[in-house]
Amino acid sequence: MKLRGFSGLKPRSLPPNSTSNADLAAGVIYSFVNSLEFLNFPDFSTAQIKQVGGIGMPKAGKIDAFLQPIFEKAKKGVVWLSFGSIVNTKQMSPAIRGAFISAFSRFKDYQFLWQMENADDPEIKSIFEAIPNIHVAKWVNQPALLAHPKTKAMISHGGITGLFEAINFGVPLISVPMFMDQKRTAALTKYHGIGVILDKYTLTADSISEALEAVLENPSYKENILKKQAMMKDAPQRPEQVFLDAVIYATKYGDELKKVNIPPMSWVQYFCVDAALFVFAVFVTALWVTIFAARKLGTVVACQLVANKKTKSEKIA
Repeated sequence: MKLRGFSGLKPRSLPPNSTSNADLAAGVIYSFVNSLEFLNFPDFSTAQIKQVGGIGMPKAGKIDAFLQPIFEKAKKGVVWLSFGSIVNTKQMSPAIRGAFISAFSRFKDYQFLWQMENADDPEIKSIFEAIPNIHVAKWVNQPALLAHPKTKAMISHGGITGLFEAINFGVPLISVPMFMDQKRTAALTKYHGIGVILDKYTLTADSISEALEAVLENPSYKENILKKQAMMKDAPQRPEQVFLDAVIYATKYGDELKKVNIPPMSWVQYFCVDAALFVFAVFVTALWVTIFAARKLGTVVACQLVANKKTKSEKIA
């Protein structure tokens, strides 16, 4: 948890002279981050940062009974589309919805299952009943769906939980990030070769079709995510154990561990302003010396040329 930027905020129930967020942060022994060591960008870290991505991963469970016929008639597989609980699909424009429908209709050998809050709406039902390979549902047991061997891809909003579940069950991703950290999560899938990204502002039937074709027909995405799945399952410790061990260790040796905490830093230190100013000063000084030397050299050369010209004129005279 990061408290920077919230030092002035306090719950109303706390007394006025309670410990500030900055002081609380200074006393933190471990920070638990919802990420995985093998699924990240190159970054700096310390022993105080514990990565517990995938903690509380749900079991697959049984697939919903109404999905069984869909899987049975899927010749090549099933593609799952869910934008999570934060994104309200009721507000999706007809143009965007039409782009997805048009793209899905091109893949006749695949069945598409689409999570929609308004799946029971008569208008929505009438639209999708006429399309044999697209099905809508208000809610689906996602882990069970992803665990099914016929599930070939997942289209999501770039949520971190969905990413971990997709890795856990070995399903490549197509991400349409909406806001906040979802862009970073989507970028991770591209960086590690386990998915592709679609821009929500330029969604068309063609762009969706191209993304589907890439993930469904290019075996590298499946191969890469299966490698990540193996790395998750073969991790030396489960995230739950990492969390528990760190908490127990901190309760025993918290005072000693605080001694190695990074001391509080001013904004000048945190952003290395002093170092940046020093580098800038060196650059400006070097530039000034270069310009000064060039001007002096130019003056000397000019004087020498004038002197040579004058000498020649005197000889002629």
